[in-house]
Amino acid sequence: MDNRVSSFMAVEEAYQAHRFVLFNKPNIQSYLLEHNTQLKSQHSQWSDSRIQLEQHKKFVEWFREHQKDEDRDEELHIMKQKDKDSDEELRIMKQKDNERSEESCLMREQLSKLAKLLKFPYEHLTVHLLNLSDIASSREPLFPPS
Repeated sequence: MDNRVSSFMAVEEAYQAHRFVLFNKPNIQSYLLEHNTQLKSQHSQWSDSRIQLEQHKKFVEWFREHQKDEDRDEELHIMKQKDKDSDEELRIMKQKDNERSEESCLMREQLSKLAKLLKFPYEHLTVHLLNLSDIASSREPLFPPS
């Protein structure tokens, strides 16, 4: 037997074995049905036996392409989800910035009122409060024991 013929037979046998395993997997049935429906819609004049023959010939290649499409769809979905997550993180950061700005504005208003009440210049009051804040953050007692 010629090497080319035996090589071709080996490839054909491997293809048939692959097709047999593929066609008999339980989770492949939905794909077989989808492919069958697609063939029927493309070739409505064909008989059922002609559709089955065509499916037998073309399903493996169709399935490969279908899987590639599903993989691309999944990658696209993941990319969109990452974009959505990034947008959500950005929205939260902006919201926190707005809250800080509102708190800062409110604090300035309260300090201004306090400065007027104490008849103390606003700028001097903020400097003193910053100094007190530094002392408080260092955890040193404000009035050390004598």
